[in-house]
Amino acid sequence: MYLRGRVTLDLEGTEIKLRPPSNFFGGVANLMTKGKWQTREEMETYKLLAFAQSANRAMMDLGVSDVVRVSIGKEVIYEDLENRENDFGTAMEALQAKIDAGFDPDPHSGLELVLKHDDGILNYVIDLDFVCQHKKGQYPVSVTVTAIPSGFRRLENESETEFQNRLGQHFQDQAHWDESQDAWDRQLNGFLGQIADHFRTNVGVENVKTETRNVLPRRRDSAFVYGYAGYGYPLYGYNPGYDLAYLLMWDSMWSMHDLRFRNAYYGYGNTYVYTGDSGVGYSDAAQYDATHPVSAAGTDFGGSDSGGGGFAAGSDFAGSDSGGGGWLNSVGDFSNSGGGGDVGGFGGSDFGGGGDVGGGSSCASASCSACIPILSCRY
Repeated sequence: MYLRGRVTLDLEGTEIKLRPPSNFFGGVANLMTKGKWQTREEMETYKLLAFAQSANRAMMDLGVSDVVRVSIGKEVIYEDLENRENDFGTAMEALQAKIDAGFDPDPHSGLELVLKHDDGILNYVIDLDFVCQHKKGQYPVSVTVTAIPSGFRRLENESETEFQNRLGQHFQDQAHWDESQDAWDRQLNGFLGQIADHFRTNVGVENVKTETRNVLPRRRDSAFVYGYAGYGYPLYGYNPGYDLAYLLMWDSMWSMHDLRFRNAYYGYGNTYVYTGDSGVGYSDAAQYDATHPVSAAGTDFGGSDSGGGGFAAGSDFAGSDSGGGGWLNSVGDFSNSGGGGDVGGFGGSDFGGGGDVGGGSSCASASCSACIPILSCRY
């Protein structure tokens, strides 16, 4: 089992005004627009990067400092699958090296940051995805969080027997398991709540929603685990040999302790069933698998639309029903023009200081020139 969460923002009926992005995010915006925001597409890029900086600041406030992946469009700037700690600076050096080598991204490219954090209770992979052009039903800005229990990680030099004995403590009986699952759910909700509060208090977005669910993958074999840890799949960012080793022990723990997994989504690819309050036992799952065979090879590996483990429609989470487009209409234009941020500069330990909101979180008048909405996002 693993946990999934998402933070979404609804700006309909609001008028938000952000400060121009600065430091790293201002540098990326300038790189993508050649240092100006004269057209509506350029302004939209700056607004997205301003939201990206705000979301990243929320991560920094939560102590998140490990980078898994930085990409602009399809260009991978930095990727760390070896759990190097506090590597923001290393990621930025990699971006600067790309620029020095003549990197010239498509101005319509999106920015993706995949971060990792362990608070001692849950081990999180956080996907911050920011795109200008998006499909109908997708959010142009999303914060997607995957989490696994920290205590489920196999330790280095831990034998299989030692690992199984330690893991068995979490599965010892139904009451203990239910209590643990409730604690993990509370922890994830608290983590997402802090992200949501950042957008409410620092940006002025009142309608911020969070949603979570527990997912029990139908397959728990080695091929599945290693496949699902690849980029574009829900468990990307985790080490399959250590972080995800518990999934290889799952069936023996499940059958041995006769547990029922309640209020979880059981399935694969785009096919999930909700177990509800009654839950599902090992024999129930085996019977379901026998009567619902996998229709095609590879469908257990149903990837996400966002690349770093987003919420594909019909998969771990359903897509947005916002209809696409229009999301950035409520974000006011920046009051100054002719460029912003630090051109060519990617410094700053927090990727840009300063507050998120420029001149207040909302406009007093719809005619305020500093807050005239731009054209909507496109899909």
